[in-house]
This record gives sequence, structure tokens and C-alpha cells, in this order.
Amino acid sequence: MTVFRGAQQLLRTQRVDYLCFEISRDPLKGAGVDSRSVFEALEEHGYRVYQFDVARKSFRGPIHDTSDHWTNVYASLRDLSEIEGA
Repeated sequence: MTVFRGAQQLLRTQRVDYLCFEISRDPLKGAGVDSRSVFEALEEHGYRVYQFDVARKSFRGPIHDTSDHWTNVYASLRDLSEIEGA
């Protein structure tokens, strides 16, 4: 969350097309933040968050929260669910 707060101007001006990051419950809890708050921070700037489904070779989402202990997620201004055979 600290990284996204520090990158507010880049996100607000949509100068970053794609983001890949890990959501991990324990570090978020230690920082007093939850995954939903992280996703909302990105959504405020027009980004949508997705998970990659390896079996289907496609992005699933957009998602607005996760109950996974940890997971890799991807955010984009584009609809990643439209990308086939990723």
C-alpha cells in the first residue's frame, strides 16, 4: 500500500499500463491494511485487478478482494480478461 501511495501521481495520470504485485495477508495485517483497501486504491485511478488462472491460461476478474493467504495479482487499465492464451 505504501508503494501505491508513493506512486499516486503516476497512477492518477495513468502513466503505468500494467502492475504485477503480491498480496500477502500477514504483511498487510502488520501494516493495518487489508487487500480490499489495496484494490480500492488502484480502482480509484481506473485500474482493475485480476488473478491469472494457469489452467485456463487467462486472467480472471476484475476482482475486488481476495481471501487467499497470499497471491500474485495483476492490475491494468485494460480489461485483461479479454486476453486469450496469455
